[in-house]
Amino acid sequence: MFSIVLNFLAVSVGLIALSSSTSLPLKLGQAKSPYGTCKTFLDYTPVHFFDVDRFTGYRIWYVKEIHYLDNEENAPSQKLSCYSITMRHPNDRPKIVQLFWRFYTGGLRYENVSNYTTENGMLPLESIWAEVVMQEPIVPLEPYTPMIWVQTDYDNWAIAYDCRNYDSSKSEESYSTESMILFTRDPNYSDEKTLDILRIVMENYGFSAQNMTVVDQSNCDPPI
Repeated sequence: MFSIVLNFLAVSVGLIALSSSTSLPLKLGQAKSPYGTCKTFLDYTPVHFFDVDRFTGYRIWYVKEIHYLDNEENAPSQKLSCYSITMRHPNDRPKIVQLFWRFYTGGLRYENVSNYTTENGMLPLESIWAEVVMQEPIVPLEPYTPMIWVQTDYDNWAIAYDCRNYDSSKSEESYSTESMILFTRDPNYSDEKTLDILRIVMENYGFSAQNMTVVDQSNCDPPI
């Protein structure tokens, strides 16, 4: 299996070289970037011919690691635990994906629902999602707030570029955070050879394993 993953990702690393929400609480070790600076698919190579139904359905993904940009100063990290996202792709809204997420930090539980659209006019790139404030008609959140799926084998692991904008009544205090998130289907996924390769993929995008948060997935309640 390792050789298959290696061959699969070797192509992706080559592509990387060629390619140029208010949901989470503040100060989770994320880099502070100017407000509204979320990147687009031009900066991160998305999965082509992405199978949204296979990837979502009623599926639970666990956040294993969150990697941050190398060249930015980060706020002090807080420990994260039991971080899961349940994804649903409603049949009556084929361009909408619902993310039901939950995690713990500082002894408190956070959970919410975020809605993203796969509508971007760039088939076959349904791996480029944008957060929305309205589903019918689809109204994207402003400024642009994307989740871009750059790698997945659908059944074990996935990598997404994630960006969130934090608005403040004081414009100088508004900022954006960018990260690469490593998801696994098994909260205790431990194939270190594969994980090392996935970390290399993220590092090629500028998100280093030296600047990351590891999520503790032990002793967790069942996800929502």
